[in-house]
Order: sequence, then structure tokens, then C-alpha cells
Amino acid sequence: MRLLFRVTFSFVLVAGSAFAASKPHAITWGKWTSVKWFSGPDESKAVNLKVRALYVDGRLRDFTFGPPHEVTDRLFVVR
Repeated sequence: MRLLFRVTFSFVLVAGSAFAASKPHAITWGKWTSVKWFSGPDESKAVNLKVRALYVDGRLRDFTFGPPHEVTDRLFVVR
């Protein structure tokens, strides 16, 4: 009986958290920064790129080098 109670309680606890509402993410951009990009075997030619940081919920996730394009009101893409 105890085992059945524990299994049922565990299932209800896990199932309850699975149906919880998801938290919306806060996305922010950092300032533009110029960096040198060395490409190819000849490292004497450097290309200047302007990049900026992509922060999700206050944590740095990635660096981007293009402008964001809004696909819908809830979806965007960026290079």
C-alpha cells in the first residue's frame, strides 16, 4: 500500500509540474563591437566585423553580426 501511495504521489507531482505555464523569455541585445576576423590560410588579411551580444534572460547566449528580422510578432531571425 505504501508503495502504491508513493508511486501515485510521484506521478501527480511530476504531472502537475508538466502542465505549468512556461515563463516568457526576455531577449536583449548588446552594443555593437568591432572585431577582426582572420579567414583562410593567409592570416595577414583581417576583415573587420561588427558584432553584438545576444542575451536571453540576462545571460549571454551568442554573438550576432546581422540585424534581426521579424518574421511574426513572436518570432525573429538573425545571422
